[in-house]
Amino acid sequence: MSPTSVMPAGRRRRMLTLGVVIIVAVLAAQLGLAAWTGTVADKGVTAALQENFTYVADVSAATVGDFVESSEATTEAVVRWMEADAPTREEVARRILTLRAADPELRAIVVAYADDSFVAVVPGKQDEPYAYVVAVATADARGGGDFTLYGYGKDLILMETEHKEWETGGKELGFWDAAAPAYELVWTDPALRPLSGDKGAWAARRVLDADGAVAAVVGTDFSLDALAASLNSLPLGDDGEVYLLDSTRRVLAAPADDQPTVAAGFSEDGGLPAEDLQIATTSQATPFDIAVRFGTDGRLRTAERGLQDIGVPWVLHLSASDHSLAPGVLHLATVLRWATWIMLGVLLVAAAIFVAVRKPLRDMHSAAYTDGLTGLSTRRRFVEFAGDAIATAHREGGHVCVVVLDIDNFKRINDTDGHDAGDVALATMGQTLLRHVRQGDLVARWGGDEFVALLVMKDGKVGIAAMERLRAAAERALVDAFPAHGDLGVTAGGASSVSGSDRVEDLVRVADEALVAGKQRVKSRSYAALG
Repeated sequence: MSPTSVMPAGRRRRMLTLGVVIIVAVLAAQLGLAAWTGTVADKGVTAALQENFTYVADVSAATVGDFVESSEATTEAVVRWMEADAPTREEVARRILTLRAADPELRAIVVAYADDSFVAVVPGKQDEPYAYVVAVATADARGGGDFTLYGYGKDLILMETEHKEWETGGKELGFWDAAAPAYELVWTDPALRPLSGDKGAWAARRVLDADGAVAAVVGTDFSLDALAASLNSLPLGDDGEVYLLDSTRRVLAAPADDQPTVAAGFSEDGGLPAEDLQIATTSQATPFDIAVRFGTDGRLRTAERGLQDIGVPWVLHLSASDHSLAPGVLHLATVLRWATWIMLGVLLVAAAIFVAVRKPLRDMHSAAYTDGLTGLSTRRRFVEFAGDAIATAHREGGHVCVVVLDIDNFKRINDTDGHDAGDVALATMGQTLLRHVRQGDLVARWGGDEFVALLVMKDGKVGIAAMERLRAAAERALVDAFPAHGDLGVTAGGASSVSGSDRVEDLVRVADEALVAGKQRVKSRSYAALG
């Protein structure tokens, strides 16, 4: 007998059976893991595509918001000025010409008066030698009138004057009937302009005289063609397209190839129906659907998002193929499908690659909620979090103070030191506010040189002092950064919440009204809203 004992036959059979069981279990586990990984990979690819689509939809909405905000801000500024100063028509003409020249996103600014006269500034046509045309129309007792056209160059030097009779009065320009009875700013339905034949929608608001009667209506709009060009420059790939639809799904803006068709189909009743351009989706959005709705048109992926949150009853429609939307992710999906039949280690490496690809996509998505210049939250992100902050503060026995801060004489920095210096001022303002708010407070760039903070307080009286401390800190930082600008400062307006159901938009509006009213008296101060 050798020193090595021979294994009994029964034991060998049991060991062989155990080995087979282990091998089958490992193979089954590997196949199960591969199948599970394949399923997760497919879901992950779909999620990644949707995240990328959501990112582009949010950036598109922000682009529309920039144009909308430009029109709304100009309308509101002209209305406040006219109600405060009661300017002459000549003064109005000079003011709106300057505003139009300063903002390339605007197309036209019009002030229509109750007597059917109007003052307007529009861009010059391509075959005209001047950059802007100012029309000052007067009305007579017969229901007609005449107007004078003033042609200005880009340097705002008058080049030509022409007198004509007009057949269309100020009340027929497309916004009087909608805005005159309204208390707030309104957006008109998109349609062709009676005079110029251009397509667009008006951001209009009435002007009241000292007796509370409607003295005029101010209307501004922007170029839908320029907006379409901005939307279709976003990263959607070679076959990606972005359309802007109104609430009845008529086309307002389209890619360059479709623009002639859209322009030809525009009438005084609105734009071309979406189905005429074969714009379709299995999941339509309304203007109130802020969350992106995903679908297909039978050939491409589609995404739609409502724009009521930025103040207009319109809908964004995006379409793109998977390859154009995210070619790298699609390639990864192919690799992962092959990986379901290879070893576990390869599956793990493929999953790691997939995770590595998804992280930048999530980072891109989160970047849509951060202002790139100041590092603060965007306006939309602030509004999303503010409601919960207000409710939580009141539930715990406190309240919030919403503070709107505006840089005094900010335009002079841009005019004298250049826009890079203006960017430094905005960044300085943002970082200073971020350093001087407490944990639990919110701070964001609201737009332009205007910032907003939500301060959680236990005592209402503390909110006023906190607002002044925040304003003073921001002003000191700006003065230190720009010692040559002695008139640089910060003005703040604040509004306190009454209950946990208060809307942050209403608090911002009240705080902004306090700021605007205070600025007209003395700048570089904090003003609390009454009541």
